[in-house]
Amino acid sequence: MRVREIEPYTAIADIYDKIYGSGVLGCLIRFQSVLRNLNWLAKTVLDVGCRTGSFALANSFIGMRVVGVDKSKALLKVAKRRVRCQLVKWICQDMRNLDIPLHFDTAVSNLDSVNYLLDFLDVKNTFQGIANHLVSGGFFLFDAVTPEQIRRYSGSIKLNFGRTCVLTSLATIDTLKAIQEMRIRVIDLTKSSSYMTEEIHRQRGYSYKQMYSFLSEIGFDVIDAIEVEKFQESENFLASTRLYYVAQLRERK
Repeated sequence: MRVREIEPYTAIADIYDKIYGSGVLGCLIRFQSVLRNLNWLAKTVLDVGCRTGSFALANSFIGMRVVGVDKSKALLKVAKRRVRCQLVKWICQDMRNLDIPLHFDTAVSNLDSVNYLLDFLDVKNTFQGIANHLVSGGFFLFDAVTPEQIRRYSGSIKLNFGRTCVLTSLATIDTLKAIQEMRIRVIDLTKSSSYMTEEIHRQRGYSYKQMYSFLSEIGFDVIDAIEVEKFQESENFLASTRLYYVAQLRERK
């Protein structure tokens, strides 16, 4: 069987929503709940790592102007095939080098997109870029897995979507830095001969202390850090596996 390595999300772009659809729904529920608790009316939203655009479109349907940014051309191609909406704009760009001629009152990054940044400097550059595109007092809401999540989970799973078979394997490749590697192999059973593509996804877990430091250095105040699974304020950050951060950009002097 031939195996060809390709860019992350290229092979699974067309079935992405079948795999992660429930995760996007959770992101929408958390986002709206936090906005209500903050008494914050989001009008303009920067969606960093927008994937296939489900989150962005859902919020545009209730009147928000959303710019979805992702570096995956394959995912954005799917996003652009969706229902057209004048309130949404798609931009292909690396989150580490955001350059958009607009400012937003709210920024989001869902589904552990920040964890794809494997270097401290990349995290800081990304947070700085987001801060540069927020108005003073604007909010940045995002989720991220912790080192505890990276150390705790490994294994493999097989998923079938019609004539497409998806095999995933998860393993920690650097315990000290809390870096995890997920190999996604996609088999197209419609081809005459067995043909497989492989995507390699690497993510790094970041602790609350690290995230707090990154955000504070850039100019954010951390308002809250919520346990994603329980959706309540964390009582023990060291034991948390995934946190949803609520950060507010300090007023510019």
